[in-house]
Amino acid sequence: MQDKKINYFEVIFKSLFSVAFMLLSAYVGMCFTGKLGLQIALTFAFSLIFTVLADLGSVDMKYLSLAVSFSVGFWILYAVIGQMLLKHTFFIFSTPWEFMFYYDKIGMVFIVMIVVTVYQRIKAYIKKDGEINGEYRKFYSVTSAAFIVYYSVVLLYCFFISRTPSAEPTPPNLAPFDAFKVTFLSGYFDYERLILFFGNIAIFIPLGYFLCHGLNRGKLKILLVILPIIISSAIEISQYYFCMGHPDVDDVILNVIGFYIGVLMKILFEKAFPLKD
Repeated sequence: MQDKKINYFEVIFKSLFSVAFMLLSAYVGMCFTGKLGLQIALTFAFSLIFTVLADLGSVDMKYLSLAVSFSVGFWILYAVIGQMLLKHTFFIFSTPWEFMFYYDKIGMVFIVMIVVTVYQRIKAYIKKDGEINGEYRKFYSVTSAAFIVYYSVVLLYCFFISRTPSAEPTPPNLAPFDAFKVTFLSGYFDYERLILFFGNIAIFIPLGYFLCHGLNRGKLKILLVILPIIISSAIEISQYYFCMGHPDVDDVILNVIGFYIGVLMKILFEKAFPLKD
């Protein structure tokens, strides 16, 4: 029996299509910074359309895995190296909306990956095929690892590399729930403060969602409880120690809430669409 010949044109086309659709879907949303609703709608729509087209074109999950890894690497290089070349400096921001790795940029990449992984999970659930389930698990493992790498670079870049240290550390805010009082009980509406409040929650949702994949088992479950507290506290303490940013206990509280929301989303989704071995 002869081995099936490899169609290199098909391999190249499917690889390029997968990479292009992931990059384009995220980029469309990134073009409308400041209009969060439009960003989410466009990124979701483009991601879903391209994911359906990929499925209709029989694009295997191995190509999607390649695309996920490449697109994550691309956004890291684009944001860091690209901004260095254009701005001639590593410290690229002058307002919260200008630098590449702000909350909305993380969100756009996250939405693309969520749409693709959720679609593939539901497809595997419907087909109830052991081989497809195995392919999905491999694909999801690659997606989770790629996003966590991307997210780690984002945190390092946003909170430390791109910031210029001040001469003196900013006194930390140790009064819990002060952000809630100022945002919702101050008597006036402040859009930027509202975005900052929910942004501190949203920025940790992707981390909880993807880390739940590897940690929601056995003794590792304890890490799902303490890890967000450790990570967020370390960021705030480092900001104070290195004189970068404004350390705030409310940031820790909101980050932890966001992480747990991500974990809950993942657990509920897996229960809704269970896969058999």
